[in-house]
Amino acid sequence: MNLYDGSTDPYEHLNIFRTQMTLYTIDQTVRCKVFPTLLREGPLRWFTELPPNSVTSFNILETKFTTHYATSIPHCTSSMSLLNVKQEKGESLRAFMDKFKKVCMGIRNLNPDIAMHHLVSVILSGRFTESLIKRPPYNMDELRTREQPSSCR
Repeated sequence: MNLYDGSTDPYEHLNIFRTQMTLYTIDQTVRCKVFPTLLREGPLRWFTELPPNSVTSFNILETKFTTHYATSIPHCTSSMSLLNVKQEKGESLRAFMDKFKKVCMGIRNLNPDIAMHHLVSVILSGRFTESLIKRPPYNMDELRTREQPSSCR
């Protein structure tokens, strides 16, 4: 596990920590003792400066940790961010699809129908677009499979 330095999502760090610790123990006291070994610099200093006896369970430690590092939680994007993704003239289908997928992956609980509808509306005309209109994909997995160059021939 990487040491936490305060620059990334504290929830992600906790999820990894909990998953790893489940392999060894569910004991809350042990988790409280192991947790600071995966902190560095500022977060380790924060932990060592907690008032004595202020952490009585791992749940309390988690709450204090996520509250303190809340500003490191990444900004959640919504499906509205897809409005900024358009295929530009001269941009290859592959480059556009890579850009589109990257934005989609950053949107939690993205409705695949919304993503596919937006994709069809912003992609430049061509064989791939025509194939999507003639036979709409059932889901994002099918769309990704069909985007491969051999499926557009």
